[in-house]
Amino acid sequence: TREAPVQPEVAPVFEVVDGEFCSVFEFVNRFDILEYAAIKSSTDPIVQACLDKLHITSSRGRSVYMNNPDTVGGITYLASVGILTSARAAAILR
Repeated sequence: TREAPVQPEVAPVFEVVDGEFCSVFEFVNRFDILEYAAIKSSTDPIVQACLDKLHITSSRGRSVYMNNPDTVGGITYLASVGILTSARAAAILR
């Protein structure tokens, strides 16, 4: 008789550790639909660079590290250009 092949253990794609990490899906869902539409339609090169980094993170199956200076800086920038309010920026980073 043949034994079934052993399936290798696969680490979860997204890891949540003490709220410091979240999946790209969870991160995007922190924005309401109007905020996300404003981000997607922005022609600002910095906003577009933030979106590009998010797409790269997603395509590599990585989590969003909420304490990363790029994450904090990107959200702060979105508030500085009026896409987010300061209160919404703080809520998204929680």
